[in-house]
Amino acid sequence: MHRLIFIFLFVTSQSSFGQVTKFRDLTNKMFFNIYIHEPDTLVLPFIKKYYPHFTEKRDSSGWTMYPDIEIPEYYPVVNSFQFSKHPFFEPRFRVGQLDILSNNTKDGKPWSIRDSHLWFYFDNKQDAEAAFEKLCSMFGNASKVKKIFDKSGRKVAQYSIQDEIEIVGTVEFILTEDELYPEKCKLFFRMGAMTYE
Repeated sequence: MHRLIFIFLFVTSQSSFGQVTKFRDLTNKMFFNIYIHEPDTLVLPFIKKYYPHFTEKRDSSGWTMYPDIEIPEYYPVVNSFQFSKHPFFEPRFRVGQLDILSNNTKDGKPWSIRDSHLWFYFDNKQDAEAAFEKLCSMFGNASKVKKIFDKSGRKVAQYSIQDEIEIVGTVEFILTEDELYPEKCKLFFRMGAMTYE
């Protein structure tokens, strides 16, 4: 009996660990592996120019304790990168855009990353809905919790590895009509679920 309980707990924990790993892997791939310091070649020149820290290998040798530092004066910046093909997500879209929102110091260097957004623009609703469903399928298998709902004519999906939808361990994507181009659509993707909460 004890052996069965152990096997059940072991399989459950492995399944949960595998789920978390798959979720993080998918999220990192959507953002071109930038945040694991392995940026895809497509975005490498952009990252080298604006966020060179993410091209350096991380030191995983253990804990580091930093001295207290004075927080510098900074200003908000958005750097964008447009692409026509995504190396890890293959729906048919007209153009995609990565926005990295950072706080930069007066000398122009990034002090912190505030948020990251992905946008996909589509020529028709059919392609946009297919991309939305593809994301749902990808993250549905890697999540503990999901919420899909309509809000003000927009289709919203939130997936999380947590027991509930929170900012950490969550992705959110929103399908909406493009307000500038009738009959066209756009899909917004971000880490964290803050848009409608």
